[in-house]
Amino acid sequence: MDLVVIWILKETRAKTKMTKRIKQPGFFKTHINFIDRLGGLPLKEITEFCGPAGSGKTKLLHQLTVSYLISVNDSKAYYYDVDNTFDSDYIVRICNRLNYNPDNILDRILIQQFTDISALNRSLNYILKRIKNTNCLLVIDSIPNLFVNELLYESEDTWPSEQLKLIVLLGETLRKVSRYCTILISNHVRSEIISEKKLKESQLIQTSDFNIIPALGSIWEEFIDNRFLIMKIKRETRLMLIYFSSNIPETFSLVKFQNELFM
Repeated sequence: MDLVVIWILKETRAKTKMTKRIKQPGFFKTHINFIDRLGGLPLKEITEFCGPAGSGKTKLLHQLTVSYLISVNDSKAYYYDVDNTFDSDYIVRICNRLNYNPDNILDRILIQQFTDISALNRSLNYILKRIKNTNCLLVIDSIPNLFVNELLYESEDTWPSEQLKLIVLLGETLRKVSRYCTILISNHVRSEIISEKKLKESQLIQTSDFNIIPALGSIWEEFIDNRFLIMKIKRETRLMLIYFSSNIPETFSLVKFQNELFM
């Protein structure tokens, strides 16, 4: 790994530890029983949802966006639709399920689409000047598609230093934004998590049973406060695991996806 990247990473780790010591975030209701029983999701932290394709990460981010805007007064959301999967009709259906006016929600979501990391960084630095003393949510769906995909599924030891520097730069920028803004991110995983056979046969699943290697690798983990795994078990059932967190217990539960909502 490039010496400059190593130095930046060491500095980031020191800043992150200091930030976590003094940070005592509030929480917002998600309308997901498993999470809300634990207090909800932390405000003004970086929370990542990772999982295989088809596990429901994008639908989950839609629901959490609506839940945040309902829970937090005078709030707005910046939705960075990297994958071009934002669905306003689905937002309407979620609002109808929660008996909330969809026009009120859609008016408070600003959709932006990016295909490269440089444009995203410019936008983040722009909104950083505008979000102080406001209640806002930043959603990025999904983070790895901003980078060179074919590299992200190889060993980190083979990544060029330029790629690592871009990851660190984005992480540093998001850290600054999280001082004022709640951040939700989706990420892919690039390894087998747990075999379906073992999941069905095991009566007691341990955290060590899960082999989670998100697409941006270990360097990215330094910038995340909370990491969730979501995995499809069968048609309407998801396994949701809190892999690590600054303020929530590290546990897991089965979650139902019914009538347009994770419940």
